[in-house]
Amino acid sequence: MLAGVPLTFSAYETAHAETAPFELRGLLLADRATNVLGSLLAAVVPLINSETPQLDAAVKLGMLAVRSLRAEMALLSVGYDAEAHVFQRRLAEVRGYLERVIHPTNGVQEARRWLFGQMTKDQAYSGLSQDVWRALSAPVHADPLAVTDHLLSVRDDGVIERSVLPFRNAEKANAYLIRDARSVRDAALLIAGVAGYQLPSIAILDSELIPEYERLFGTSDGAGS
Repeated sequence: MLAGVPLTFSAYETAHAETAPFELRGLLLADRATNVLGSLLAAVVPLINSETPQLDAAVKLGMLAVRSLRAEMALLSVGYDAEAHVFQRRLAEVRGYLERVIHPTNGVQEARRWLFGQMTKDQAYSGLSQDVWRALSAPVHADPLAVTDHLLSVRDDGVIERSVLPFRNAEKANAYLIRDARSVRDAALLIAGVAGYQLPSIAILDSELIPEYERLFGTSDGAGS
């Protein structure tokens, strides 16, 4: 419960939105990452034509990436942490597909397959462990694990608490934002490479994002690192 806040959804959403800039450092980094990718997409769209299936697919995946992270930011800002997993999963799909469509050997073929809806979800998730797959999948569906894993907690006295009103775990939410800001940053570099486009603004983003990412997740291992 939030002290002094009426027990209504709108009151809780407003309270969380007011504290989000102070509790969620990751929001700023996610904002900057999406601005980098958004500006890149606007610049390279005119380069797409029937002879550039890789760029066409990469830009469309970039559109999904940037909007997914913006939607995730909005949900985390108002206390819908569990629901943000929907867009975290889509970002994971984007990364898996993007790596396939830009592949130097068979990327053109893979791009055409993706553009015509011929890739399977398994191909997007091929690099993820079963635990990660399960964590991302349950909240996306009407699955009992979406409740037991994310909306129930056990107090020290053994009483089970059910979270219906918005709530925030700031530590986890920041980790999600920084991880996914890194994913969007990596997507920007991959798309820039396909387009043959320079991305000078990445240096400013990296000066803040990469140290935060490495502090939470260890050595940087994404695109362009």
